[in-house]
Amino acid sequence: DECVQSILNQTYRSLEVILIDDGSTDTSDEKCEKYIQQDDRVRVIHQGNRGLSAARNAGIDICIGEWIIFVDSDDVLPNDAIENLLSVVVQQKAEIGQGVLSTVQVHPKAAYNPVIEIYEGKDFLKSSYFSTTACGKIYHRTIWNHRRFREGIIHEDYDIMYRIIYETSRVAFANYIVYNVRNRSGSITRSGYSDKKLILLDIDEEKIAYFKEKGDNILLDQAYMSYYGDLLYLYKQNLQKNIIKKYRKNIKNFLRIKTIRFRTKVKLIVCYLFPRIW
Repeated sequence: DECVQSILNQTYRSLEVILIDDGSTDTSDEKCEKYIQQDDRVRVIHQGNRGLSAARNAGIDICIGEWIIFVDSDDVLPNDAIENLLSVVVQQKAEIGQGVLSTVQVHPKAAYNPVIEIYEGKDFLKSSYFSTTACGKIYHRTIWNHRRFREGIIHEDYDIMYRIIYETSRVAFANYIVYNVRNRSGSITRSGYSDKKLILLDIDEEKIAYFKEKGDNILLDQAYMSYYGDLLYLYKQNLQKNIIKKYRKNIKNFLRIKTIRFRTKVKLIVCYLFPRIW
């Protein structure tokens, strides 16, 4: 309820609010129907449980608005979030706009000195502002004309966002807080080890191949850094031999990255020689 109300109470009023009931087993389906009665901007899709990607894709398939924003069901938007994001992309003639994500618990204040910066997509990926999450952004609907989230996996944002941003000619970043995340210990990405998390390695390998094909060495190095980080993170959780095998196969690529410190490279070598020490 807090999530939906934060959307309906936006200062920007011309909204199409699509609620996806993804096979809920509580009273969410009934609440969705009540919102239809309360606000004529609300539309509802009821479907069997197919996961977050399928829910977002269902919304993309039926939406008619010029701009698209994704909101996860337990997060909250500041009252002026959509107004701020929309004004930035319209004024700057951008295809994607990103703001700042905070947490519900922090009760953040607005940015003291509002700053707007414009990037070509591939340069935005190299900036410190880029966030891999699909939330906290606004997209022109044409961005999704031929794209959908991959269904049946977790880390679906990580899987698609780098491609979308890289292939976008104009991205606007504004340091407005536009999205408040509620961190829950039982959420998909914060739960304990699961073999489903191994999808991270597949995505990392796809990113490496993607940036190799593009000939972008800076982003290729970033992709390798993400890869070794995810390899060590997953190995620490489960000690699978196939993870260390992938690590050892790529150690030369990790060590040649110029932007990582000597101390980190020593740790990488130690892990290569004595993986259980990690």
